[in-house]
Amino acid sequence: MIRIVIHGVLGRMGRTLAYSLQGEESIQLVAGLEVKGHPLVGKDIGEVLGIGKVAPIVDRAKEAIENADCVVEFTNPEATLEHLRLASSAGVPCVVGTTGFTDGQISQIRDCASSIPCVLSANMALGVNLMFKLAREISALLPDCDCEIVEAHHREKKDSPSGTALKLAEMVGKARGKKVSEIARYGRRGSGARAAEEVGIHSIRAGEIVGEHTVLWACGGERIAISHTTFSRDAFARGTLKAIKWVVKAAPGLYTMEDVLGL
Repeated sequence: MIRIVIHGVLGRMGRTLAYSLQGEESIQLVAGLEVKGHPLVGKDIGEVLGIGKVAPIVDRAKEAIENADCVVEFTNPEATLEHLRLASSAGVPCVVGTTGFTDGQISQIRDCASSIPCVLSANMALGVNLMFKLAREISALLPDCDCEIVEAHHREKKDSPSGTALKLAEMVGKARGKKVSEIARYGRRGSGARAAEEVGIHSIRAGEIVGEHTVLWACGGERIAISHTTFSRDAFARGTLKAIKWVVKAAPGLYTMEDVLGL
C-alpha cells in the first residue's frame, strides 16, 4: 500500500484526487495538507467530501511528509518548493502538478530531485501528454509552418498562459532548436506582419472551462490542428494515480508524465 499526502487537498484538484481514491486498493490517503490555520484543519477530508472517514486534514507539513510514501502537490510554486525540500530531506518521492514555476524555481526542483524521484507535469491527463509528443513530431516535420497555441480555462485559474500551453510551446521549440523565450508571443495587438519563427500563445479565461488546448500549423494553403478538451478533472486524477504508482519505484531524478507513460 502506497501512503500518500495531498498538499492542497481542499482545492479543485485535491478534492478530485481524494474522491478518486475510493476503491483504489494500492494507494491510501493518510493526510490532506492545508495552510496553517485553515478552518477545516482537524476535520476529516472524507467527511468534508461526503464519502465517510478517510484521512485528517492537517497543517503540519514536516510531520505529514515524514509519514508518507509519496507527496502529491497541487498548490502554488512557493508552497510546493517548501514541501519538496522537506520531502527531499525525508527521502520521500513526489508528484507535482503545480504550475506557474519560473526557470529559477525549476532549477530548485531539480536540486531537490537529485536525492528523490519527482514527477513534474503541467498536465496529468493522458491525452495531453500524447499531445505533447505529437506537437514535437509535427513541428519537426513542418519547420516552415506558422504555429499558434490557444488555451482556455475557468475564470478562477491564476496563471496565464497555462502550464500546458507553455509545455506545448516548449515542444514546438525543441523541434525547431529554440527556447520558449525566443519564440513565444503572448497575444496580439498593434500592427505589423507576423515574425516567421514566433509561436503565438493565446489565453481565454471564462466560466467553468476545465481545460482546452489547440495547436495549429498553417502554411502553403493548408492548415493542420490538434486539440484536447478535458471535460472532467477525473482525467487529471487518473494520470496522477499512474504517476504515484510509477514514482515510488523510480530512481532519484526529475521526470515527466512522458516518462511515466513511456512516450
